[in-house]
Amino acid sequence: MPLSKEQLLTALRPVTDPELGYSVVDLGLIYDVRGEPDGACTLTYTLTSPACPLGDVLERDVRSALTSLPGVTAVNLRLTFDPPWSAEKIAPSLRRELRLQGFPV
Repeated sequence: MPLSKEQLLTALRPVTDPELGYSVVDLGLIYDVRGEPDGACTLTYTLTSPACPLGDVLERDVRSALTSLPGVTAVNLRLTFDPPWSAEKIAPSLRRELRLQGFPV
């Protein structure tokens, strides 16, 4: 039985954006994730900017989080900038926290 989207997102929640220090899930960088019947995971994600200098670090951390799950046989990552990331994709609870810290979101 494939892992559910909820299980995969739970595994990804501790992964933080290396520049911002917040969860890639809460930042809205994960556009889609699904488990396949053969144990593979397919993830579509984005970066806060196409020029992000730490995209390879984020990719490594995402891959590591998913491959640590029992039964995962492969991780297929798809980077996209369509649609482009924006602050509207940030989880409402994190958006409130960022505003309290003075971030313009």
